[in-house]
Amino acid sequence: MSIELLLVLLAFVGLGAVASRVFTRTVLLTDAGQAALLSPAADHGRRRAAVAFAGAAAVTGILLLAGPWLAHAVAGRVGPTGPTGLSLALTPLAIGVAHAGVFLAAERTWPRPAAPVREATLRPRSYTRFAPRWLAAIACAWAVGLAVTLAWTGTVATDNQLQVGYDGSDPRWADQVTGPADFGWAAAGPFPGWGYGVPTLTLAAALAVLVWLTLREVQRRPAVPGLEGALDDDLRRTSARQVLGVAQAALGVTLAGNLFFVSSALRGVRLASEGVAVLVLAIAVAATTLTVLGLAIRRR
Repeated sequence: MSIELLLVLLAFVGLGAVASRVFTRTVLLTDAGQAALLSPAADHGRRRAAVAFAGAAAVTGILLLAGPWLAHAVAGRVGPTGPTGLSLALTPLAIGVAHAGVFLAAERTWPRPAAPVREATLRPRSYTRFAPRWLAAIACAWAVGLAVTLAWTGTVATDNQLQVGYDGSDPRWADQVTGPADFGWAAAGPFPGWGYGVPTLTLAAALAVLVWLTLREVQRRPAVPGLEGALDDDLRRTSARQVLGVAQAALGVTLAGNLFFVSSALRGVRLASEGVAVLVLAIAVAATTLTVLGLAIRRR
């Protein structure tokens, strides 16, 4: 078993553990609300959970199978063999896209009122009423950080490698030169050049669009039949938190992964202090991402 396949499988097991908690978490309801959710709406929520998890599994499997094809498809632009591990790099965002797509479809297909006489409570609904601002801000921060990072790495990379020049006056390269006038080049990778950046940013943009469409649908969909207004709002908040929580996790994990490989490449060309600084940043992003995902799951 290749190391890439092992890492993806381990990541998917971890995602499955988190997803099972996200998808099966229910909103605390009053007795009247519980009765209202015993049939169509409850069934709909369970179907949404099952389809979202199955979609994540399918996306992971497809990316594993499509890994060689993805590398070959971009090889002409980035080098003879294409970017190493591209399918692994795209997996978090692809899972986020699958999750957001399932939630968008689910929000559009909640049970509609079917009674001959329909009632509705008129009250203002807005994006910020259901989607926590702090969660949206963090997701945006990860997206901007990912875009800036990949724009920089794409600009400085050479065939998905980081190359730097050195000469004999630099003590870090004393073992590589024979005199102060000697000059050479060092390279390390994988380094996220455009071979990684273009597919990653494309998938991140697709995720952003799907999240926006889902949050708009959360705001606009009809009320679930039989639920009081406050309980229906609780369902909307839960959906908004879940889709934003998983989206920020997909973006944050992708950003942390890219920063890790940037750090590795920097240390590979003996820029140790810069590499350690980027590694600390990658760990901070990953830790914050997991903490935020936990808060998104727990908060009501």
